Amino acid sequence: MEKFPKDFIWGVGSASYQVEGAWNEDGKGENIWDRYCHSPESKVFEHQNADVTIDEYHRFEEDMDWLKELRCNAYRFSISWARILPAGTGAVNPKGIAYYNKLIDGLLARGIQPMVTLYHWDLPVALQDKGGWANREIVDWFAEYARVCFENFGDRVPYWITLNEPTVFTFSGHLLGAVPPCIQSFEQGLYSAHHAMVAHGTVVRLFRKMGLKGKIGFAFDIVPKLPYTDAEEDKKAARLANATTQYFFYEGVTKGKYPKEAIDFYESKGVKLPLQDGDMELVTEKCDFFGLNYYLTQAVRYKKGCGLFDCEYVFRENFPVANAVEWEIDPEGLYDVLKDVQKATNNEVPIIITENGICQDDYCENGEYNDDERLGYIRAHIDVIQKAYSEGVKMAGYVCWCGFDNFEWNNGTNKRFGLIHVDFETQKRTMKKSGKWYREFISKNS
Repeated sequence: MEKFPKDFIWGVGSASYQVEGAWNEDGKGENIWDRYCHSPESKVFEHQNADVTIDEYHRFEEDMDWLKELRCNAYRFSISWARILPAGTGAVNPKGIAYYNKLIDGLLARGIQPMVTLYHWDLPVALQDKGGWANREIVDWFAEYARVCFENFGDRVPYWITLNEPTVFTFSGHLLGAVPPCIQSFEQGLYSAHHAMVAHGTVVRLFRKMGLKGKIGFAFDIVPKLPYTDAEEDKKAARLANATTQYFFYEGVTKGKYPKEAIDFYESKGVKLPLQDGDMELVTEKCDFFGLNYYLTQAVRYKKGCGLFDCEYVFRENFPVANAVEWEIDPEGLYDVLKDVQKATNNEVPIIITENGICQDDYCENGEYNDDERLGYIRAHIDVIQKAYSEGVKMAGYVCWCGFDNFEWNNGTNKRFGLIHVDFETQKRTMKKSGKWYREFISKNS
């Protein structure tokens, strides 16, 4: 197969809330995950929080050295909106600006490209109290925040990501109530999803207007829902499950309209899309790359009265299931998604895998953290990417999720995705077997 080009991105990723800690230091404002984790209603494992997590805010120099040791040429991280604008809008926090300047400069000094995500789920509480993503004003709030970031960091950041996995903070956060802001509302679910996409396009347009030299895109999670059988009711259930989750956003940007199944579903609940003139032109604003988060596929079977969509997720025969999470491992599913994106974008937009990885219960043997399942998972998915690239799919990079064990949202520190093990008691870092493999792979392919 064709080898990857020398300028191919090989990186690892993180999110500010998962790694930084320092939740109330140096002028940072409270965000919705801070509020949630400190609440008695929190669903986080053992009521843990990320007040400290892996303490990257204070240990970023050490962590950047670890990234250099991994031989990554890119580090995907997110900026904490509340660390930059503690109230969400208005006064800028100079210590927040200073922190990210040091992080960006330190990465560049080590030959590592910063890949900055503007929003990875941690909305300032002050904005949530005004309605958050369900309030149309979020478009202007997000643009103000983005402008501050572009003005302060845009001269040195080659890659920008507007939003990470909007499915999670809109539908899961505003419809299912599974994550902050933990709202269960059909109206707020649809409104937040559409406002997120309009905000995304507005910021892409702002980026162009400011004449920045870098590239900008998004990071959508694609989890294809496949019918468990050929029965028409299973096919219909799969179409609705896709349309009301990740493919709502995917079809918005690639087709210029949201899936009909999703719109019909919301209208059956008495909710209409809050569409304004020019919105879909913003949603389809051309990006420089297509960011794709891929982990798995899922099989869907019709079951009346089950959940919101009369369907259940079922395991399929002959698909291995990860040992620490109930995921069926399906590398070929990634190949299918890549080919679909190639077709949907006429192969005009490079694809960057902005997340790919797996949770594993690591164990230490003779001083080494063995995580063969993770190693095999990463290798199998990179093989699929190389296959697609050899067949002409325009691929530009791969970001493994993730560099360091960290705070895994509702799972707290109970689930580990890192290539580098973190002892949360001592903060000691140790490279795992998968990290050593990834390091050698990058050395041979860059």
